[in-house]
Amino acid sequence: MNNEINLYDVKERLKYAGFGTQFNAELEKRVAAGEIDIKMSRVETVNGFTMKYEPEIAIKEDNVYYNGMRATRTELETGKEISQWFSSKIGITKREAENLLSDTENPRAAFKGHFNDQNELQHSWVSINFKAPLTDSGNHQLSFFSSAYSASIADRLTDFTFLELQDQAISREVVKSLQKGETITLTPREDSDYKKVLAYVNASKGTLTIMDESGTMLKHDQFRTPEAKKRHQESRADWMTRQTQEGGRQTDPTEQPGQHQSAAPETGITSTGEPPTTIDRKRLPKNPIKGQDPSAMKHP
Repeated sequence: MNNEINLYDVKERLKYAGFGTQFNAELEKRVAAGEIDIKMSRVETVNGFTMKYEPEIAIKEDNVYYNGMRATRTELETGKEISQWFSSKIGITKREAENLLSDTENPRAAFKGHFNDQNELQHSWVSINFKAPLTDSGNHQLSFFSSAYSASIADRLTDFTFLELQDQAISREVVKSLQKGETITLTPREDSDYKKVLAYVNASKGTLTIMDESGTMLKHDQFRTPEAKKRHQESRADWMTRQTQEGGRQTDPTEQPGQHQSAAPETGITSTGEPPTTIDRKRLPKNPIKGQDPSAMKHP
């Protein structure tokens, strides 16, 4: 039966999305029963909130497709709920969905290799635009930002003296975590006023945001190496000179708390949540397009 053959690809997509094999038995049963639109559901409780994941499967012309998932975060204390549909084209995993929904005031971003409408592979930082109007289907719009910042993030981390970054293997893991939208914990050197700090990528500004453990944003200079601090000060002096000559804006972007300036222009926001067309053929996800029916996509 064609459905049984195609189930392998769909199961691989679910596995890649972070669900392992937990939906396999239910999927097999419901496909065998003749269902053509299948929505499955799992709820997980995590540190004061729940995450509900609803992957959706569609059957079309004897083929089975993974269309994506809806993720819903609910605060246990307040009952506040945030929900978002993630198309399978973008390849957001359950962990990344949790990170992207974790903070509506300072949105997190995940670095993804995905396909546009022309099936062209591209890479972008993906985040949820909580300030834009909802789509007709009630979803938040997605923002896609240039991959240029990610390409240099490993090099930029060498500007800092955090203990974890002195080990190459650990530093690589730090980069991987940041690319998943994680807020990571770093250890400043012994003479710092802080025992631990938190950091995450702010893709909308092309920055790395650094905070203390209470969430207060911190300036970067106190954590930079002497060489990096000198480069930063020279860059700031150049900026101030240009602003004086041009009579430009008065706010120095290099002095924003907790931010590491970098060119990361926004490359597109669309009401359908589809990515722009910039192509970068690196980090191709395993079997990224199998088991997906673009014509069956839902939830624009």
